[in-house]
Amino acid sequence: MDTLVLIYLGCALAGSTLALLRPPRLPRYWLLLAIATVPQIGSLLGIWIPGMFLVTACAFCIWCLCNRAIPGVLIVALGMMLNMMVMAFYGGAMPIRADVLAQIGHIVPHGSVMAGSKDVVVHSPSLALLTDWMVLLSGSRTIIASPGDLIAVVGIIYWLLFGHSTKERVRYDVLSHSPRVA
Repeated sequence: MDTLVLIYLGCALAGSTLALLRPPRLPRYWLLLAIATVPQIGSLLGIWIPGMFLVTACAFCIWCLCNRAIPGVLIVALGMMLNMMVMAFYGGAMPIRADVLAQIGHIVPHGSVMAGSKDVVVHSPSLALLTDWMVLLSGSRTIIASPGDLIAVVGIIYWLLFGHSTKERVRYDVLSHSPRVA
């Protein structure tokens, strides 16, 4: 889990720097994202409650619908929906193939839930292309991601780069009684 935290912190630092230089249009309804996140944090801590995956999926879908006009949100939604689709087959856990883990030197029994993650080890998963199978190296640490993860990251980057407000401010010119662009 420490690798994931480092990645999130690095991305947050890069994103916040970019957002300071070029402020993006902010999404609304953050409470929905918090509602979607709480069950996921619970699963990272080993807390599995029936229905918590459904709460995440519903809250995230509503948040996406409310913010669909913001550039990048629909790309993030696509990536997350791909992840949630495959996770729905495994009770809210993301399947990872045992042979992928073996390639990086980890022998984990079939059916095990990886400590500090939402991954469950399987031999031949349903929707195998959408599972965690892409091994990405990050220095001395190894990251295994899914296509949905990468699509979501692309959506966040797109939002940070192109989500700034392009509307020009219009001021009313009192003398000419007409609007003018500021």
